Amino acid sequence: MRLMHLSTRLFAIIVLLGGCANAPAPAPVAKTPLPLDVAVRNLTVDLFGQFRSLQPLTSRMSKQSFVVDPFIDANTAEVNETSRAIEQLLLKEVRDGFPDFAIESITPTSLAVAQYVVNGTLRLDRGSGNKYYRLLSSVVDLKSGIVIANAEVWLAKEKLNYEPIASYRDSPMYLKDKRDEGYVATSQSRAGDVADRRYMDSLLTSAELSEADKNFDGGDLKRALTLYQNAESRADGKTMKTYSALYQSYRKLGHARESEDAFAKLVDVGLQTKNLSTRFLFSVNSTDFVNDPSLRTQYSLWLRQIAKRVASAGVCLNIVGHSSRSGGERYNDQLSLQRALAVQKTMYKDFPQAPQKTRAFGRGFKENVIGSGSDDAQDAIDRRAEFQVVDCASLT
Repeated sequence: MRLMHLSTRLFAIIVLLGGCANAPAPAPVAKTPLPLDVAVRNLTVDLFGQFRSLQPLTSRMSKQSFVVDPFIDANTAEVNETSRAIEQLLLKEVRDGFPDFAIESITPTSLAVAQYVVNGTLRLDRGSGNKYYRLLSSVVDLKSGIVIANAEVWLAKEKLNYEPIASYRDSPMYLKDKRDEGYVATSQSRAGDVADRRYMDSLLTSAELSEADKNFDGGDLKRALTLYQNAESRADGKTMKTYSALYQSYRKLGHARESEDAFAKLVDVGLQTKNLSTRFLFSVNSTDFVNDPSLRTQYSLWLRQIAKRVASAGVCLNIVGHSSRSGGERYNDQLSLQRALAVQKTMYKDFPQAPQKTRAFGRGFKENVIGSGSDDAQDAIDRRAEFQVVDCASLT
């Protein structure tokens, strides 16, 4: 069965690329962590070398066109400063090393003329006996949805910036959804596999959001808002990512009512998908929210809308606190519970039914997403409080 599956995958690539006689065997993956620039160069040579080796001579007469979907953290689905740097390095390496290929960052315009999409994910994983970031990337044919090439490298523990870019850093929630899961699966697929359909079907919306994010990061909030609105107008654009971005854009432009409305829609989507991983930021080793007046004002808005939407939806909530992996297990169990209780207490003002309709839990570091214990931006998601949507009968 395994040989039959492998043959089918290789046949798909051969047919797709015009009958190339022999597909190359995948190169063995070295788990040696490399500096960022070296790692991206090796990844590019491997990835596009695979692609070129499968091209029939006739197709090499015309320029092949690629777009790069922003690389993301596989755990959080966020674009961070390191993944943004990887995108820029990859663009340069392809332009320098494969000048017969045309490659651009993804936008609605570049996607419209592209033949292939390149994506990739960063995941903290175990290599060479220690935890390092593993970088995986795929090239997918936009017409057929077949993965043409896949490669991976490992990043050394140099000083890299894993802080999310602005549109994610300021997001009120962690936004990973089914589309992101499809993206991650596609980045990890082998050559010949079919890319995740949810991911492929949402590429135009993703292109709108990616272009909007770059305008947001660059300070052009009005242009970013227009692009986020364009994404929201699409049938597949009514996502947590879209409403989070609309909330931030309206808020920064001083449109308070529109901002709160966007957050309410964000909560509605979160309730539908049972994802209310609200980004309440706690100080390290503390039950206090971060000492930022702007954030504390936002927390009041978030809790007010969550309370209102939960009450009308007729559901209840588990409030689950978490802590990063530094210090002992017993200490972190208590700290995470106290964080959950702090959120519950804050909800009382706008949610008098909170004692009856919520229950606080602490998970310590048992459900860490990153688990590095670095107590900085890299593992900020581990110091979170999140809501779990539950049937009210489960609280009695």
